[in-house]
Amino acid sequence: SLAATTRVLNQIEDRVRDMPDIKYIETSAGSSRAGGFQGGGNNGTQYGQVRLTLKDKFGNLDRLTFWADRSELRRRADTDIAQEVRKRVADIPGATIRTSEVSGFGGAAAPVQIEVVGPDLEELVTVTNGARDMLGTIPGVISPFTSYNASKPEVQVVLDRERAAELGLSVAQVSQALRDSVEGNIQSKFRDAGEEYDIRVQYAENDRGSVSSVGNVIIGTRGGVPIRVADVAQTLEGRGPTKIDRKNRQRQITVNAYLAPGKVIGNMQQVIEPKLKQMDWGSTTYRWGGEANAMAEEGQYMVAALGLAIILVYMLMAALFNNLLYPLIIMLSIPQALVGGLLGLLIAQTPLSIIAMIGVIMLMGLVSKNAILLVDYTNTLRERGYTREEAIKEAGPTRLRPILMTTLAQVFGALPIALALGRGAEFRAPLGIVIIGGLLLSTLLTLLVIPATYTVFDDISSFFGRRRRRKQDQEREVPPRSDGTGDTDGADAARVREVELVD
Repeated sequence: SLAATTRVLNQIEDRVRDMPDIKYIETSAGSSRAGGFQGGGNNGTQYGQVRLTLKDKFGNLDRLTFWADRSELRRRADTDIAQEVRKRVADIPGATIRTSEVSGFGGAAAPVQIEVVGPDLEELVTVTNGARDMLGTIPGVISPFTSYNASKPEVQVVLDRERAAELGLSVAQVSQALRDSVEGNIQSKFRDAGEEYDIRVQYAENDRGSVSSVGNVIIGTRGGVPIRVADVAQTLEGRGPTKIDRKNRQRQITVNAYLAPGKVIGNMQQVIEPKLKQMDWGSTTYRWGGEANAMAEEGQYMVAALGLAIILVYMLMAALFNNLLYPLIIMLSIPQALVGGLLGLLIAQTPLSIIAMIGVIMLMGLVSKNAILLVDYTNTLRERGYTREEAIKEAGPTRLRPILMTTLAQVFGALPIALALGRGAEFRAPLGIVIIGGLLLSTLLTLLVIPATYTVFDDISSFFGRRRRRKQDQEREVPPRSDGTGDTDGADAARVREVELVD
C-alpha cells in the first residue's frame, strides 16, 4: 500500500539525513520516474524514490582560493557516498532497496545491463533469474536484479479454445466483451453546447468488483441463451508483471546490476561475458545494453574516425612533401603518442572512456608536427649540399627549440583540463590526460626514433632509386626492334661494332 511504501521511505530519510555530504533530500511515493534507480519509470503504490542532491565537490581549483569558505564542499566521490548509503539502508525490512549514483551515460541507470529476449515467458524468467544469481557471485557486482516484477494483482482468464470454438466464439470476441464489461466502452458521445463528453458503458460495481463476478460476464448468446465467461474459461486470481518490455516482437527481460567503487564496465564486461557463455540459454538470446552497448557502438565510430584521421594526415603530407616515403617516417610518431596516452591514463588511474578516445583522435594532428619539423629541415639542409649524416646532426639541435616551445605550449594548455579544475571537470579530465601523456612521450621518442628511421627509409629509397636508374640506363643502351623484342639482328650488330672501332 501507499502507506507502507511511505513508511519505508521515511526510514530511508531518517538514516541518511545526518550524512554531511547531502544537500537536499527529495522523496516521491507511488512512482519511480524515468531515469530512476531501475533505468525507467514505474507507477504503483509499491514504488518509491529518494533522490539525494550532493554538495559541490572540492576541486583542485579550490586549493588555490584558500581565502574562500570551503566548509560546504564535499571531499568524497559520489561512488563512495552511494556505498555508505547502501550500508545504512541494507537492513530496512519489507522492501527491496537499490542505490546508484548518477553516471555520465544513461543517468542513474545500472551500469550492467543484459537484455534477454525469448518467445517463452516462463523460460525467460527462469534464465534471467539464473543470470541474476550468477552476477551475485562475481566480486565487484552489487545488487543484481531483473526488470521483471510480477507484483501486480490481476484476474487471469484461461480460455478453453475448443469449447469457445464450439460455441462460435473467438479469443478476440471474448477479450473485447470482457473489456467492455469491466473497463467500459466509450464509443458513445454526449454533445452539449459544442462540448463533447464520453459516455462510458460498463457493468455496475457489484457485477464486476470480484473474481467470481468476472465469470458471470455475458460474452455472447446462442439460441437466445446467454453465454458467460465461466462457460468457456476458468477465472483465477494471480499476479502479473507491472510492465511488459518487448524487442523485435518478443518478450524482453533486462538483468541489471551495479558496480562497486573503482570498478568500470569495460573491465567487468570481460569478467562477466565468459560466465554468460557457460549458461544454458535455451531458446533465448542475450545482448549487452546500457553503457556497455553505448561504448561498443560509439567505439566503432571512434575507430573509423581514427583511421580516417591517419589517412587524411598521410595524404596531406604526401602532397606537401611530393614524396610517399617521408610521410611514413612522420607517421611513426603516432604509435608513440598512443602509448603515451595510455600510459598517462594508467598513471592517473583513469579508465578509458569515450572522452579519452576523443583525445586520442586529437593527438593525430598534434604529435606529427615534431617529426615534420625534423624531416623538413633535414631535407632542406641536404638540398644545400649537406650529407645525410651532417644534415641529421644539424637538424636535431636546430629544431629542438621550436619543438620544445610548441610541445610545452600544448601541454600547459591541456593542463587545466587534466587537473579537473572547476565544477564537474572530472568528466573532461581524461581528454587532457591523454593529450599530455601522448605529447610528452612522443616528443621524447621523436628526437631519437625519427632521425634513425630517416636513415633506414632513405637507404630503402636510394636502393629502389638505383635499381630504377639502372633499368633506365639499360633501356637506353639497347634500343628495341620494331617488333618490340629488344634483340638486334646481324646487320645491326655489325653496325654497332663498326661504330665502336671508329670511336
